[in-house]
Amino acid sequence: MYQTSGTQTNSQKPISDPVAQAEVGDEGGEVYLPFSWVERFFDVYGRLVQYDGMERFEFSHSYSKVYTQREPYHPDGVFMSFEGCNVEMRDRVKCISGVEGVPISTQWSPEGHFYPIQIAQYGLSHYKNSDGVSLVLDNAKDFFLTFDVKFVFNSSVSVVLETTEKGRPYIIHYITSPLLLSFKDREVIYGIGSRASWSTVSCELGVGLSNTKVVKATKTMPRRVVQPVLRGSGFINNITVSSTAHMAAFFAASDWVLQNQDEHGGWPIKVTRKLREGFKSLEPGAMAQGKAMSTLVRAYLVTHNPAYLGATIRPTSPFKRTSEQHGVKATLLNKYNRYEKYPTMPSSFVPNGCCEHKGSLQIRRRRVHSSYDSLKAMLPLFHTGSGKVYDLRHFTLGVLQLHASVDSTPIFRYYVKCWKTYLKGGRAKNN
Repeated sequence: MYQTSGTQTNSQKPISDPVAQAEVGDEGGEVYLPFSWVERFFDVYGRLVQYDGMERFEFSHSYSKVYTQREPYHPDGVFMSFEGCNVEMRDRVKCISGVEGVPISTQWSPEGHFYPIQIAQYGLSHYKNSDGVSLVLDNAKDFFLTFDVKFVFNSSVSVVLETTEKGRPYIIHYITSPLLLSFKDREVIYGIGSRASWSTVSCELGVGLSNTKVVKATKTMPRRVVQPVLRGSGFINNITVSSTAHMAAFFAASDWVLQNQDEHGGWPIKVTRKLREGFKSLEPGAMAQGKAMSTLVRAYLVTHNPAYLGATIRPTSPFKRTSEQHGVKATLLNKYNRYEKYPTMPSSFVPNGCCEHKGSLQIRRRRVHSSYDSLKAMLPLFHTGSGKVYDLRHFTLGVLQLHASVDSTPIFRYYVKCWKTYLKGGRAKNN
């Protein structure tokens, strides 16, 4: 065995530890590096898989997937490719709030907070997915619990679960408390608020386990619902376990979006974001505006509730205002108008804020066409020949840029083709 070192340098300053060492082996004139070292040093991805009767190693430069559009976009249809997303199982989801029924994010804050973009994504991922048929308890396949409840005082509903982990069962407690989440040994506690009037509680039991750090590392999942346990005083009805409850999740997100719009028509992030020195963070952002509007439009089209419709009009005003005016509009070179994912001073020009709001503004053709023209002119600034950059900080601040994940954001064929090749290590030709 030998040791090897690699050096990464930059004309301004190092972008990582300048020397990295790894144990290596050699055989027949070839040198072999451990993939754990290659993965970290080159920021790549790989795994062993089995198919066609053989064990293979899949290697890529991104964990992102590229989805092909299957049909023309409609405001009452699937949002982008979100029917294939499982937002609640993302690493940055702490848990699903028992009170609000929406994800709690750990992005920028390990304590957890309501992140408007993630909540809208959660709702959109459950929209247009077929709900399963309600089933009786004591089943071994379906793990979405729904019940109607009215508590009188200090009451709880507990669910005893046989899991994939050996040993005594896990118990998930839903209690009349504002508590977010607590766990000890094999007992997980979620607060669901006072519930003093009739309301519906929907909870995915698998997520209830996997989103707690006590079991996340082992990926413990339910195997069988053993029994519910009721304590305290109150009323409960319609206890069911089903394979899914997509529309309950969708409307939990829709109602949160409706109830948490601010006086400017936006959905600001309530925690301090970590930005590179030189940037000042502003609110709201175009991605939050666009996805929240898309959620509200779909909620209105399903229910015809005018409250949802009214809330879709107010979010358009930030697109008319600059970042300094509590808007999302930014201008590059005094010519190209963009809508900022995360508004900053000076502007950072993250492209997907501009891309992902468009489906929500289709009815406002002039603004969308202007935004497309600007995107078409600016897209080459994000193209490096070996990938794409996350924003234009290297242009506005003159500092090192961040590389971006190659995903479904690009909308022009040339860049789609280029960036898809970068997923597999493709590069632009040398001169």
